[in-house]
Amino acid sequence: VINVTLEEDAAALEEVVIVGYGSQSKESLTGSVGVVKGTVLEQVPTSTFEQTLRGSTAGVQASALDGAPGANTEIRIRGTGSINASSEPLYVIDGIPIQAGSQSTLDNGGASTNVMGSINPNDIESISILKDAASTAIYGSRGANGVILITTKQGKSGKAVVEFKTLTGFNSQASNTILEPLNAAQYKELFIEGYVNRGDTPAEAQARLDARFIQQTDPLTGEPTDTNWLDAITRTGITQSYDLSVRGGTDKVKYFMSASYMDQESYIIGYGFDRFSTRANLEYKVNDYITISNNVSIAETTSSTAEDGGSWNNPFKVSLELSPLIPIYDENGEFNALHAETGYFPIG
Repeated sequence: VINVTLEEDAAALEEVVIVGYGSQSKESLTGSVGVVKGTVLEQVPTSTFEQTLRGSTAGVQASALDGAPGANTEIRIRGTGSINASSEPLYVIDGIPIQAGSQSTLDNGGASTNVMGSINPNDIESISILKDAASTAIYGSRGANGVILITTKQGKSGKAVVEFKTLTGFNSQASNTILEPLNAAQYKELFIEGYVNRGDTPAEAQARLDARFIQQTDPLTGEPTDTNWLDAITRTGITQSYDLSVRGGTDKVKYFMSASYMDQESYIIGYGFDRFSTRANLEYKVNDYITISNNVSIAETTSSTAEDGGSWNNPFKVSLELSPLIPIYDENGEFNALHAETGYFPIG
C-alpha cells in the first residue's frame, strides 16, 4: 500500500495577466490571452520584440515583410480577418493605443521601416496578446484583429538596481554554394549559345557579345576580368548591443530609467539597422487614492536597405545576373563607370 498526499500549488493560478486597462489573476481569466514574459524577450537576440513572437503563443503568426535588419513584421492573430481592410492588430503600450506598421512605404521606394523597431526589447516587462472577442471588447472595432498589450518595466521599492547588458554576434549567408554566379567563361559560352539557338551564326553571336560587353583587364590582377559579384557585395555582418538600466524607489516614488544602443549589420554590404533609445518611467504616489505616473521614451532609428523592399533592386538577386566581364574598379582604383549607361553596372 502506498499512501500519496497531494499538496496544493497555486503559483500558476496566482500569476497576474494584463488585460485591457486592468489586470486579472490567471485563475479568474476567461478570455483567450497569450502572455510573453520579458525574460523570454531578453533571451532572444533580435533587433525588434516582434520577431520573438514567432512560435511564442498559439494563434499568432509573425513574418518579416523583407529580409532587411529591423524590417517591419506582419503579425496576424488567428488568421486574416479581412480581404480589403487591414488585418493588423492594435498595439497598446502602457495603456496608450499607438499606430504601428511601416513608417515610410510611400517615400522610401516601398522598403518597410518599422515603428516598433524603436522599442528596446529589454525595456519590456511583458506582452499580452488578446485574441478573442471577450478579451478585445473594451477596444471596440479597433481590436477586431486582436490586441497586443505591451507593458514596460516600472520601478520597485528598494535599493537601486543597476544592470548592464551587452551582446555581440555575427551573421553570414546560410550557404554560398546553393546559388553561384557564372564565371566569365561560362557567361560567354551561355550568351553565345543562346543567340545561336535563336538562329544566329557563332560569328554573329560573338559580335553581339562584343558589342554589349567588353572584357577588360582587371587593373588589380592584370588578368582578364572575371568578377564574382556575389563575393563583392557580401561580408560577415556584426551585431552589437549595449543596454544600461537602473530601477528602484521608495513607497512614494518609484523609477525605471534605461539607455540602449544597437547596431546590426547585414551580411549584404550597405544594409543595416541601428537604434539609440532612452526611457524614463516615473511613478509618484500622492495618497491611497491618487498615483501620478509619467512614461517617456525617446528613440532614433536608422534603417539602410534597398528601394522597392529589395524586390527588383535586391542586390543579392542582381549579383547573380550581372556580367562577370565587368570589373569593379578602373585603373584609377575608382568604381568602374564604363558600363554605367548600359544599365548593367550597379555602382558606376
